[in-house]
Amino acid sequence: MLVELKTPPCQEGLLEARVADLLQAYDGPCAVLSFNAEALGWMARRHPQIPRGLNLSAAPRAADLDLASPAFLSIHQSLATLRDVQSTRAGGRPVIAWTVHSADEQARLASLVDNVMFEGFSP
Repeated sequence: MLVELKTPPCQEGLLEARVADLLQAYDGPCAVLSFNAEALGWMARRHPQIPRGLNLSAAPRAADLDLASPAFLSIHQSLATLRDVQSTRAGGRPVIAWTVHSADEQARLASLVDNVMFEGFSP
């Protein structure tokens, strides 16, 4: 289960604490993801056992990667060929691309990412 944290800037903590409580009671694989590196940093400091994914719609910034300490990247599919994304993936951090709408898009991304989030077709 992937839970996306939609935390506004400077409001980190309340949502993250509640999500962490619920996920600790959940008996299955799970992770949180967010565009908000501060929210992921909050989770990393207090609940490091919960995997975190940094959502990216632009090239990754080193400061955000350091702050969020993500276990994986969740990227817009247009970023899949970026050197920073590929070097992160080569370093052992999985990369997931979103949102894939066709089998053709999925096939184009197959060698560039580890998985995809899709909608509107059967993979």
